[in-house]
Amino acid sequence: MTNNNGFSLIEILTTIAIAGVIASMAIPSYRTTIEKNKVQKERDELASHFRLARSTAITKSGTTVICASDDTSTCSQSGDWTDGWIVFINNDADLTAYDSSTDLLLKVSDGIDGEHSLLWSDGGSEVVFESSGEVSHSGTFTFCGNSANARRSRALIVYPTGSFRPSIDVDRNGVPEGLGGVELTC
Repeated sequence: MTNNNGFSLIEILTTIAIAGVIASMAIPSYRTTIEKNKVQKERDELASHFRLARSTAITKSGTTVICASDDTSTCSQSGDWTDGWIVFINNDADLTAYDSSTDLLLKVSDGIDGEHSLLWSDGGSEVVFESSGEVSHSGTFTFCGNSANARRSRALIVYPTGSFRPSIDVDRNGVPEGLGGVELTC
């Protein structure tokens, strides 16, 4: 008569070995998914600020500015958007600076993850929305994760009309394309 009250040491070790192999295959895929999701979340935050800026410019019949900001209260002229950006209704002649005495601050972003990068193909520090909804600069905001892998990158494409859209992989090679069908690079 056989005793079936437990597992043998060999059965336990075999189960642990199989679980280890499965985990070692799943963890890189999990990290890739996490990175893609973080980058996409950052892109979507900028897109929501663009929606606010454009709709405010149209509905308020004025000029709305979204600009790079390294201190969340003034526009930075460095062209570096990674530290954050601000959205404001511009009520004076200077479109490149936020003045709390004349302009109305609408939204603030603290920027993106410090290990990620954000590149604006236009290279400027601000995007100005006119009352028509059109913008001063068009181009591609490219978001890259800490792996700097273009396949994990995401972008926000801004058109001269003021419309914008997320990047997609048109040619299905794994790398999304920006404005003009140019593949994103990190």
